[in-house]
Amino acid sequence: MNLFTQKQKSSNSSNVKDWTREALGLDDDAIVMVSELQCHEEGCPPIETVIAVMRTGEEKQMFKVHKATDELTKDDVEQATRNGHQH
Repeated sequence: MNLFTQKQKSSNSSNVKDWTREALGLDDDAIVMVSELQCHEEGCPPIETVIAVMRTGEEKQMFKVHKATDELTKDDVEQATRNGHQH
């Protein structure tokens, strides 16, 4: 049973990637992926943005923000990475 539906790429996802790189001080070798998911399970936020960061030789980091990707601001990304909204 698939509880999540992946939506089309957001026009703001490029900004989110740039803000994540800046907030975490990432170099060009790091991979940043941005996905917007819809949850169909009871009690789950209807939409969340998941930011995944992959660096060679390190564990993958994931940050979740309970907003649509198009609604995210630089402050949202900085807060998520700073306050450890990491999963």
